[in-house]
Amino acid sequence: MRRIFIGCAAIFTLLFGSLVQAATFTDVGPKYERAVDQLVSNGWVNGVNTTQFGTDRPLKRLDAAVIVARSLQIEPSDYRGASSFTDVPTNRAWAVNALHEQGIINGKTSTSFAPDATLTRGEMALILQKAYKLPRGEKLPFTDVGIRYETAVSALVRANITSGLTSRSFGTDASIRRGEFALFLYRAQEDNDPSTIEPPVVVEIN
Repeated sequence: MRRIFIGCAAIFTLLFGSLVQAATFTDVGPKYERAVDQLVSNGWVNGVNTTQFGTDRPLKRLDAAVIVARSLQIEPSDYRGASSFTDVPTNRAWAVNALHEQGIINGKTSTSFAPDATLTRGEMALILQKAYKLPRGEKLPFTDVGIRYETAVSALVRANITSGLTSRSFGTDASIRRGEFALFLYRAQEDNDPSTIEPPVVVEIN
C-alpha cells in the first residue's frame, strides 16, 4: 500500500504541480485563472517573469505564433531551418514556418513577419479559426468587421470564444492582451461543450 501511495503522489505532482506554480502569478485574476493555469501547465506559454503573467500586456505576433504552434503539438524538429521571413529569429522560426505552411498565419509582407508587432483582435480571430477549423457562424452585428475577418469572427462568436467590445464593435484593429489571448485559446481548444465553456465576456477599452 505504501508503494502505491508514493506512486499516486508522484503522479499527482506530475499532473498538478505546475498548476500550483501558474496560480502564483500576482496579476492573474479569477477571469483568467483557469485559462492561464492550463496553458502554463501544458507548457504552451510562460509568464513574463516568475511572479507576473503579463495579463494586461499586448501580445506580440511572434509570441502568439509560438503559443498556437505548441497548442497544436507541432514538433520544432519537423520545421527546422530559417524562416522565409527575414525578421524572424532562428530559434523560433519553427513556429512561424509551421503555421505559415499550414495557412494559419501570414506575414505583413512576403519577407516581413513583424514579430514584435502587437497582434490585433482581428488577426487573433483569423489564427484561432484556421488553427481549430471552426465553422462560420451567423451574420454579425459589428460594423468594424470587414470581409477579410468576417468568417473568422463569426466562427469565434458562434463557438462562444469571444464577443465584441460593444454590441456594435468587435474591435478588429484593437490590440489583444496576453490574458485575453490565453482565455480565447483555452476556449478554442475545448470541445465547445456548453457545459464546460464559460460565457464570453465583453471587454471594455481602457
